[in-house]
Amino acid sequence: QQPGVQPQQQQGNLPQQQQQEVQQLQGLLPQQGAQLQQQQQQQQQNLQQHISHGPEQDPYPGARCTFDKAVAQVSAAAAEGAVGITAVHACGALTDVCLDVAVMLEAPIAVMPCCYSGTSAGVPQAARRALGVSMAADLHRVYRLSASKCYTCVDFAAIPASITPMNRIIIAERAGARQRGERISKERR
Repeated sequence: QQPGVQPQQQQGNLPQQQQQEVQQLQGLLPQQGAQLQQQQQQQQQNLQQHISHGPEQDPYPGARCTFDKAVAQVSAAAAEGAVGITAVHACGALTDVCLDVAVMLEAPIAVMPCCYSGTSAGVPQAARRALGVSMAADLHRVYRLSASKCYTCVDFAAIPASITPMNRIIIAERAGARQRGERISKERR
């Protein structure tokens, strides 16, 4: 958005079809909040069920055991406020699993998604068409994190595209994280 220019003024420069898509997107935003909260609750339930699978139900018991141990260790550290989640090139739905674990643990997170196949479920077609699948999916992820209420700052960052074309980073800070960090920094001086 250009400084000092209202969205309606910018829309006047767009072709009519794009103006309609922008209006449709603006109308969808309030609805998305409630839908995102429901989806997040469902995803957390799915994650809890996924984590609590018994070995008799798991086709990959070794991997499940390792994942369960990792989540248990991370959960214990998270209770002490000593955990942050990071993921680089977390393919497809793996990014969403990382986000779900971070929300469940209320841990700060930084993820660099890649491979967007299957990640746009729940994202309106108009958003996918107007923004592209990757940006629409990542915006959906940002809305999910923002709706979780445990994060005060959810933002995008990027590394140079010369390093990787999949260079968008989603960052979420826990409530009070900056204040705690500043306090710890002062105590160490």
